[in-house]
This record gives sequence, C-alpha cells and structure tokens, in this order.
Amino acid sequence: MAGSRVRITITQSGRNYQVRIQGYGARDLKKLKARLNIDPAPDALRRMDEYEDLRCDDFFEAKGRQGKELGFTCGRGRLAMLRELADEEGYRVEAGADLLPDSDEAQRMVSRKDSFADELSHIVEANQPFYRRGPAALLTGLAVRVVFILVLLGLARGAYLIQADNYQPRSLQAIMKTVDEPYVAQNPIAHFFRPEYTHQSALKIRRPLYIRGNRVILDAGFYVMIEGIQNLKASIERHNNAPVTIKIDTREGRMSIHGIYVGGELITHKGELIVLGRVPVSPQPPQRLDTVGPGASGRYVRVRDADPQEEATFNWMLGQAVSVTARLTRDGDRYLIGEDEFKFAIPRESVREDIREIIDMAADNNERAIVDMRLSSRPYPLRNRRDPRDQRRGTNIITDGRVHYVTVQSAILKNI
Repeated sequence: MAGSRVRITITQSGRNYQVRIQGYGARDLKKLKARLNIDPAPDALRRMDEYEDLRCDDFFEAKGRQGKELGFTCGRGRLAMLRELADEEGYRVEAGADLLPDSDEAQRMVSRKDSFADELSHIVEANQPFYRRGPAALLTGLAVRVVFILVLLGLARGAYLIQADNYQPRSLQAIMKTVDEPYVAQNPIAHFFRPEYTHQSALKIRRPLYIRGNRVILDAGFYVMIEGIQNLKASIERHNNAPVTIKIDTREGRMSIHGIYVGGELITHKGELIVLGRVPVSPQPPQRLDTVGPGASGRYVRVRDADPQEEATFNWMLGQAVSVTARLTRDGDRYLIGEDEFKFAIPRESVREDIREIIDMAADNNERAIVDMRLSSRPYPLRNRRDPRDQRRGTNIITDGRVHYVTVQSAILKNI
C-alpha cells in the first residue's frame, strides 16, 4: 500500500537483527503480530538495554516523542517475512534496508524453494494425518482402523464368552427336560454371534423346605440328593441363611454339578444332582386350635400335657384330631411323638412310602416335628401282658394315631 505511514528501522546485533517500527495503527499491529509470529513480552522494557538483552521473538511497545514504537529482535528468516509484508503494505524502511533480503530472496525463503526446504516439505507431507493426504490415503487409513477396531471387538467378544456366566436360571423341571434332550453343539461362528446354553443351567434355592446332610426338599416338593457336599445346612447357616445356587451341566445326559455357591461363595465345584422323587407337600399348615370347642371340626387341637395314668386327662382327645409338637423318635416299626410324660404311637406302615424316608431321617436324628393326626378312639391298656409295648405303664404311650400331616423343618408333608 503506497504512502503507508509505517516506518521501519533495522540494526544488526550479533547474529540477530533488531527492528523498530513506528507510525502503525491497530490494524497494522494485528497484521504484524500475525505475519511475523512474534509474541508479547510484558517485561521486555525491564530487560532492554539498547535492545542488547531483548530475547529473539520478544517484542515491546513504548511511547516516545514520535508516538508508539514496536521493537523486537529476530533472525534473518523473520526479516524475509518482514520484507514480504513491507512489499505488500508499502511500509517504508528508513534505516537498515540493506539488511533486509531483497524481494526475490524473501520470496524464495518464505516459500522454501531450496533443496532443504523441498526435503522438509516432503517430510512434513509424509507425516500429515491420513485424512489430509487425499482420497486413497483416506480410504486406506479408514480401512486399517476399522479392521483394528473389529479385531479388538472380536477379542473382547471372545473374552466375554469365556469369562461370562453361561449358566441360565431355570427351574428344576426345566433342567430335568434338558437331560432327555440330546445336546447339539454349535459351530464356532454361530456360537460367537448367538451362543446357546440350552444345557447349562443355574438352579437357585432360596428357601429349601428340608435339609438333612446332602438331601434336600425343594419348594415344589422335589426330593433331591446333592452329591459332592456332605452338610449343606451347615454351609447355609454359616452364611446367615443365604440362598444357594447350583450350576448344572446336562450335556452328557445327567445333571453334573459344576459349582455350588452359598451367598456367592463357592462351596464345591463338582458333583451330581440326583432327583429321588417328589413328595407331597402342603403350601399351608393345617388349622390348629388351642382348646376343643364349637367350630373345631376339621381342625387340630393342640395337646400340651396329659397323664397316661389318669384317663380323665386324655379321654377328651380319643378319636379326635390333635396336633403334637415334640421330638420325633423311632421305635422299631413305629414312630413315637410326645414328651417324656406322654407319647403317641404312629405305625410306620401307616405313613406313605414317598415320605417315609424323610420321617425316618427326622426320627433317627431326634428332630422336633409337628404331627397332626387323628387318634384312635381306644387308649392302650394300662398293662398289656401280650405286648408290653402297647401299654401305658412304663411307656407313657396313650394310644396310636393316623397321621395326616408331619411338619419337619419347613416341609409340611401330607399323609392323606
């Protein structure tokens, strides 16, 4: 721009050049900063002593008699940029014009047309991001990155399939069905995208009805044996009655156990689940009364005391439906229920075969039970010379009864 008011003075100081610019406006200052790539140094005035302590590329602004003055120290490369800017804007060089490169040299330096600049330009171009090197490089770069991401996703998917819990929650009935269904293995590709775990199941036992050793009655009345553990009840009590999870694999046509967990802790990692049968259980206990009275029909009257020697204490209960809570014991071919002061006999043959084993275990371990039964209408004689087992004296057995319900632990077994 011809007739510009901007005036430039250049002096040399060692290998650097010191530049002073006067007569510039706000627009000129903005352009000078941007084109010459110089940064402000607020403390430049404190460091300056005839420009000798001014670092390269720092600049300062000072106010003198002739107005504001911009000063900075630079190398020859920045003088080339100053020449180019001065040619474009018409800046006047008042002193040191011979230190400025001429226009052709400045053009060559700025555009980097020498061999080193060409090599440097090639290196810069080679190191540009792939998306700035043209369509071919863009497609290649995207393809490489997509393949890399797919490989990572494949590895992550494989790790997930290996580490994930592949046992699906199922009821015992559903697990038993898979035992009879032949297992058809998936090919690796199908398993990778849509894995099927038809024969790997997790049986959750939240509230077992009865446990003795490794034998358990489940909610639905299934009576099972868990091989691989000796005392499941102790493990549950040790974990504050936490739920039990059994991981079962039926691919080989049997219910193989691959882990028993109580409250999340692994108790054992192998065994087998064997279904022994299904026992009749009642979801609700029978109705019970404390005393005989109106509306007692169909209900069981609780017996808490009686004297086998005094008929007046037990005549009211003969032929009636009663409920006794006491230790259950076994006496040969019969069970005895009651306290030391009085007892009732239950013929073993009168108990259903499918619950007889469970009552045997409870009686053999002297467990407390609730027996709801109908008593015989006739008491045992006080003395019976033919069979002293069936007398009241010495045995304290009042009479026998026909069992309707036996409650052991939480299992209400039906015998009707």
